[in-house]
Amino acid sequence: MELAEKTTLEIKALSGEAGTSLDQKTVLVITQGQILCAVGRFVSAPFWSQTLPQNQRQQSIQESHFRVETPAAVIGVKGTTFGVSVAPDGQTAVQTIEGSVGVLAAGQEVIVEKGQFVVVQPQMKPTAPEQIPTLSELEGISAVRLTPKTVRLQGQISPADLLYVEDQGVETDAAGEFVYIGQLPASRRLKVTLRGPSVRERHYIITVP
Repeated sequence: MELAEKTTLEIKALSGEAGTSLDQKTVLVITQGQILCAVGRFVSAPFWSQTLPQNQRQQSIQESHFRVETPAAVIGVKGTTFGVSVAPDGQTAVQTIEGSVGVLAAGQEVIVEKGQFVVVQPQMKPTAPEQIPTLSELEGISAVRLTPKTVRLQGQISPADLLYVEDQGVETDAAGEFVYIGQLPASRRLKVTLRGPSVRERHYIITVP
């Protein structure tokens, strides 16, 4: 597992012997930030196999022997490499790099295959899987000084990415649009960081007129 800065991770359950043991369980809880996981197929994939007896086969993401929980969704792993990002308001993005994962939210399960991502807002169903976008660029962003010491940033990024201004998480809507209002440093320069679900990131310095 690889964690980005400012990530809060709880190990909710860690039991049993990894492999084909039915008592194995790994449950991680992420309330904010990003994590990249590489999970061997032997850990979870055998329990989804059609060759298993029906009473031993996993039928739901909630039964996954390796799963990640966020305020918005449950991610069940079938043996894969994937990234999860959680915004300050709980909005969750899941990106699959290898293999596949299942995402459960508001009673709906979606399978996210290699090269796809979904976004889940709290108490909402997952979006339809889409191709993973490139990490956002800060294009079309506007910076306006509201008072001598206050600034407003407004723009849009990919909904799969997280935005930090002066190390403070900024909420975005389902389309990735955001409005940030905060203190303007004496240098009139704002530090902006973009992070994607697979712990990719870009750094910018924005000079406010």
